Amino acid sequence: MTPEQTVRRLQRAERRVEILEQMIEDQTRDLHATNRRLNRANADLATTQQLMPGALLVIDGGGYIVRANDATRAMLGFEDQGLDRSPVHAIWPAFDAPDPTVDEVVTRREVEWHHRDGTPIPVLVSVSRLTVGDGADRLLCIGLDLRERKREEIERRHAQKLEALGQLAAGVAHEINTPMQYISDNLHLLQQGYIATRELVQQQFEPTLDSHERERLVQRWRYFTPRLDRAFTRATEGVGRVTDIIGALKLFSHPRNELAPVDINRALQTTLTVARPEIKPVADVALELTDIPEVHGHAGDLNQVFLNLLVNAAHAIVDAKRPNRGRITVATKVVGERVHVAITDTGCGIPVAIRERVFDPFFTTKEPGRGTGQGLALAHAVIVERHGGRIRFDTEPGCGTTFVLELPIAAPAAQNGAP
Repeated sequence: MTPEQTVRRLQRAERRVEILEQMIEDQTRDLHATNRRLNRANADLATTQQLMPGALLVIDGGGYIVRANDATRAMLGFEDQGLDRSPVHAIWPAFDAPDPTVDEVVTRREVEWHHRDGTPIPVLVSVSRLTVGDGADRLLCIGLDLRERKREEIERRHAQKLEALGQLAAGVAHEINTPMQYISDNLHLLQQGYIATRELVQQQFEPTLDSHERERLVQRWRYFTPRLDRAFTRATEGVGRVTDIIGALKLFSHPRNELAPVDINRALQTTLTVARPEIKPVADVALELTDIPEVHGHAGDLNQVFLNLLVNAAHAIVDAKRPNRGRITVATKVVGERVHVAITDTGCGIPVAIRERVFDPFFTTKEPGRGTGQGLALAHAVIVERHGGRIRFDTEPGCGTTFVLELPIAAPAAQNGAP
């Protein structure tokens, strides 16, 4: 190889080295830029996680918490210490990892997390399985604290119950006033009859009374005798009627609403007593109650649902504007493992255009002051969500509507399951 060739080869090698050095420099610059972007993204992600109003948990395949944001620690009372590397069962006793063979999906469910002091917290949690860079699986859990929502639901149900009772108060007062009026009238009659009887007895010991006065007392006694029997009967009926009304109001407005066996037939009869002022002027009621087992449920909520449907039935009959009285039929029966409650009216029916919206919150076709649009939405929430049942209706415009409630006989399934 000549010196000239050697020089040229060295020059080419030097050029390749320069190109490689330039490439390394460019790649190093790009790597630094990528690292800066990654660091900024990590910082933004960490900031986002900490600023999230909802709780965030990252759980590894062994069931340990990898990451928890500030909202999670605040919700669970761990502000002074982290949750990292804590077993998830310490705060989520019913946790069970989803099947890894199932495709990645987001599951949503209402569950119970536990506060540091052991207090259960209802949480709506969304769980998604992720695969990180090292090939390991992680569960990303985002939770929404439902305590405030639960409190608002309780307050809303209580407010609606009070509103319903308020709307019926005038009619209930009239229902009580009617038997009290004939109790008062019969007591007056009893008093007069007692006076007549006393005078008749007294005259037996008064030989000075003449025959005319004696005959007058006997005739008076004969007048009151049959009426006194009816007075006792009607007064007793009146007292019983007032007792029934007051008892129904006490049962309906009872604040306790824990899960317990509920006699559906008795609950319907109680609610009919409360709704009587709304129904009596416009419709007759037919009861077709069969022998059914008790249902595990929340009696107060079920009474509220029954009242809403009965009042709606009465309003539908009024809206039908027929010359004759309407009819409301209340029927119960057992179908399989469920109790069916059917409330049928001969009202105006539900138009086709709004049937899909009847269970929407605040949707109503009634004029202001006559309906809030929450009755059927609450019925759907109570029957479907709280009791694991079903609610449906059959309707024919101009003929009437039947609402059917299907309630499981067994206790509703627990809401505090795993993801």
